[in-house]
Amino acid sequence: MPATLGLIAAHRKAGLSEFANVLDDKCALSFLERIHMKLDEEVNRAYPKRWIGKVTVKTLNGTEISSRVDEPKGDPGNTLSRPELDEKARNLALSGGAIDSSQIDKVMDSLWNIETSNAVRFLLN
Repeated sequence: MPATLGLIAAHRKAGLSEFANVLDDKCALSFLERIHMKLDEEVNRAYPKRWIGKVTVKTLNGTEISSRVDEPKGDPGNTLSRPELDEKARNLALSGGAIDSSQIDKVMDSLWNIETSNAVRFLLN
């Protein structure tokens, strides 16, 4: 979790490309020694039914800013938007080498239009 939080602090996200370079990322690594985790009883009791997230950030001037997420992005109550799904699928496919960038647009177009495809229409009836 500290690496994830360090990446988010440094880059505002912690995706595949950020994790691929985390060991060489001096900015993200600089946060590791400043990240402290502690057990939160509310979060612990709710798990695994709910994946509550809480974070408190203490700024250099001592101000504390706290936030929480009751339904993480991607959970049924906080689903990914179509552009977010598209971006995630593209990143996963490209990073895993399953497809190259010249093919991804065609594949994504086919996936987004699967319900009108003659090849799978029989599965949808």
